Amino acid sequence: MKRIICISAVLMLLLSAFTFAVSAASSEIIDKADIEMAVNTDGTVNVTEKWTVTYLNASDVFFRNIDIYSSGNGMTLLQKYEEITDVAVKIDGSSVPPESAGINTFTWGKDADSLSYEIAVNCPSAQTTREYEISYTVTGAVKESGSDAVFSFMVLGDKFAYTSNNVTVTVIFPADASDVTTSVQTDAVVDGNYVTFTSKRVFDRFSVDVSSDSSVFEKDALTSYSVLAENARAFAGSLTDALPWILALIAVVLVILLVLFPDRLVRLPSERSAKRLLKADRDVMTVNLPPEVSACQAYRMVMPVSRINPKASSKKVPVLFAMAVLECIEKGYIIADRNDLIVGSPKDDAPAYILSVLNFLKTFSDKKGNSFVIDKDFADRVRQECMTRYDVMANYLATFSELIPETAFGFFRKEANKEIYENVYLVKANAAKYKQKPTFGQNMSNVLAGKKTSDVEVFSMMFASSSPDKLFVHGGREGEKALCDALAAMYRVFVKSK
Repeated sequence: MKRIICISAVLMLLLSAFTFAVSAASSEIIDKADIEMAVNTDGTVNVTEKWTVTYLNASDVFFRNIDIYSSGNGMTLLQKYEEITDVAVKIDGSSVPPESAGINTFTWGKDADSLSYEIAVNCPSAQTTREYEISYTVTGAVKESGSDAVFSFMVLGDKFAYTSNNVTVTVIFPADASDVTTSVQTDAVVDGNYVTFTSKRVFDRFSVDVSSDSSVFEKDALTSYSVLAENARAFAGSLTDALPWILALIAVVLVILLVLFPDRLVRLPSERSAKRLLKADRDVMTVNLPPEVSACQAYRMVMPVSRINPKASSKKVPVLFAMAVLECIEKGYIIADRNDLIVGSPKDDAPAYILSVLNFLKTFSDKKGNSFVIDKDFADRVRQECMTRYDVMANYLATFSELIPETAFGFFRKEANKEIYENVYLVKANAAKYKQKPTFGQNMSNVLAGKKTSDVEVFSMMFASSSPDKLFVHGGREGEKALCDALAAMYRVFVKSK
């Protein structure tokens, strides 16, 4: 029986703890708050607040803060007011003076950050219950909206530090006011010109909203209110709240552009210029690449390695190797000899990627005396390497690709270089739309016959979407066919490795 009584007592204590909310920042419990707000025909509002406060421990000051409209405190333009005046305070029914020091006095005014009016009641208390009556006048709180007079007020806002129990707010409109209504749908009762709002517990904010026909108010007594201005303020507030995220997003985008697409950014002005030229004159055709830019360099210039999808760029490496072979033929480093092709050496300086190609071809050529011959068996030797050491073959092609000079940022600082890039871009634009793109075999025959790799038709091979079987098909002399078959095998190994 004693155990049951003990348990019941504990439950009663827990129930009492949940019944009254205690501010985490103080030793006071707001047992009850009765607030009466009388709206006058001159647009002012006389407010009388009665607070019942129980002190659990010693406390010196009771703070009543009334929020002032500012961005971020939840108040709307409709709840904005001009000022609070005529503040008076009673403690347990007795009026107290507004003095800056002393027991049973009060001070009031805007707080340090001007976000609220602060009424501080100086009344040292401990383990007792006090009743505070605070009265004041609010001006500029009643708004004219169309034909209505609207009183919307943040009674308890962010700056009020206490949790309040059993809150009742009664708004009294002038006696002759008609069509008194409230936009609050719950815990509000309209009785003539009286509107009563109640809440068992207020943790943060508590506001009221009452309207009537504006004809009962004095002329020019009400502050005008615009729904459009309110919406604009809400939008501006949302934009301000979102601004850090917007700026962060812009910063992320800029970083992505600068890190992943710097090559594209420096090329855009010249590309726009070339596109305008193409649009203005659809018949424009730049037949040749500039003499100072090789076909392989031109491709890398307008098609830099993608930092977002390097795999897509890597598929063109075997085709770049094939174009480099054509450049070797054009320069006379590779010549035809009956059914074979003879691989020679440059008599002067040559780019590193060209030397790499020649050394590769010599490695698998048949050495006859001082000559390196691409004969009918050349393809079998390359295919054997692809089968047994495919990783070495793939790494070689990747290394070869890195030897082709990239177009550095500084290149675009000179106007002459911008014109070079614009010229190359025009060739690329025409090559990409070339209807009958030649195969490597066709290009090899044409270059052996004297055609230049700078020709738009030859260059268009770089934009062909053919399979290796079609791109490297050839039915000519044995050396040419063997070279085509070898490049097809290298193409398959490299793409497979990716």
